[in-house]
Amino acid sequence: MDPDGDTYLNVNSLRLSDFIKSQNHKLIVLKLDVEGAEYAILDDLLKTNVIDMVEKLYVEFHSELYTKSKRSFFITKENELISSLQNRKVNFTIWH
Repeated sequence: MDPDGDTYLNVNSLRLSDFIKSQNHKLIVLKLDVEGAEYAILDDLLKTNVIDMVEKLYVEFHSELYTKSKRSFFITKENELISSLQNRKVNFTIWH
């Protein structure tokens, strides 16, 4: 409990790439609508090659959530991720 009386709960977490690797599924459809975390998640899925296990990806990018000074960085990152997905021939749709 913090000084304001708010209560916190610690929970275990798992990287999405580790979770996907632990599954024994042949068909994985993944929808990412994670309010800004998509950049780090997609980086990890690409870096670990787990993206190759995904049959279909739906992703929503949230560069608009960032301040103007950071937004251009995330738009550039978005374009880099899209290019990487295309180069890997990932079947993906940008969700709006």
